[in-house]
Amino acid sequence: KKIVARVEVIVNGIDANSTMPGETAGDYFLYIGRLSREKGVPTLAQAQQKMREAMPLKIVGDGPLGADLRARFSGPQFLGYMKHGEELNNLIRGARAVVVPSEYYENCSMSVLEAMAFGRPVIGGNIGGIPEQIRDGVDGYLVEPGNSDALAQLMDKLAADPELARNMGINARQRLEEKYDLARHMQVLQALYEQLVGEKK
Repeated sequence: KKIVARVEVIVNGIDANSTMPGETAGDYFLYIGRLSREKGVPTLAQAQQKMREAMPLKIVGDGPLGADLRARFSGPQFLGYMKHGEELNNLIRGARAVVVPSEYYENCSMSVLEAMAFGRPVIGGNIGGIPEQIRDGVDGYLVEPGNSDALAQLMDKLAADPELARNMGINARQRLEEKYDLARHMQVLQALYEQLVGEKK
């Protein structure tokens, strides 16, 4: 007897009503997450060194590479671990873009969704579920994991063109509302439950 497994994918949700998008293009790049190699933080720090445009990079988080990164790179501003709250929200809201340079498989990155909620474009690693979240050239950019030269070029592009970053951020917010809003998430989840209950009757 052949068993056929059906897989339904329901993406993570975030409450769009609880976030107010930033009104300006922002004046720094932002990374939020663990300071570890698989997250691509060394690649990001190297990319900032290679940028032609001068724009600050703020790094929120801690991890096993924290001390090494602080010793090797003087460019980024290391803010350490920060709890979710208004201070972190304001950091996201004020960024030119959020960078998620992952170099290993991620399913549905919450860092990407949080950036989209605040109307910020995302530069994300072209790996795992990130390409499903970011439409390359529409609401952000995808970059080859581990490629600091390519990442620097994309950061330069957004640093040099605040209007482009602002428009991408607007697109990102619209995409969040259409696909990742918590209300939409609950609707899809409830519909699946009702369907499954109906099949069992």
